[in-house]
Amino acid sequence: MFSSLMQALGVNSSFFIQFLIFLFFYPLISRFLFRPYFKLHIQREKETLERMKQVEKLKEKKEGLQKKYDEKVRYINEEFTKLYQQESQQIKEHFLKERINNQEKTQKEYEEKKKNFLKEVKEIEVKMQAEVSQLAKSAGDHLVS
Repeated sequence: MFSSLMQALGVNSSFFIQFLIFLFFYPLISRFLFRPYFKLHIQREKETLERMKQVEKLKEKKEGLQKKYDEKVRYINEEFTKLYQQESQQIKEHFLKERINNQEKTQKEYEEKKKNFLKEVKEIEVKMQAEVSQLAKSAGDHLVS
């Protein structure tokens, strides 16, 4: 039965020789091939884990710097907005004062011209009244004579 099983599996007399060769070379292969490979593999895993930790630290540092940058940008924008609003308000106030001054100046000029005009009208009116009275007197004298 054992021999029929061996024949069914295709095992012949060379199997034992192959097994002995395997037993002889396995320790050599294990020592010079497998162990260095596994040491290298373990070393690479450690390095990879260490690098992943460094990457995480760098990410945290980057996020911290990004937050600081965002805060500085926000602060600068707020300060710029304040300065802009202050300057804008000052410019508005300046132009409003200029406008008011111009309106007052124009109003004064208008009042003075109006006053001068009314004065001229009065003078002309007085002259006309004098001329009318003189004409009336001369017409009355002319009619009487």
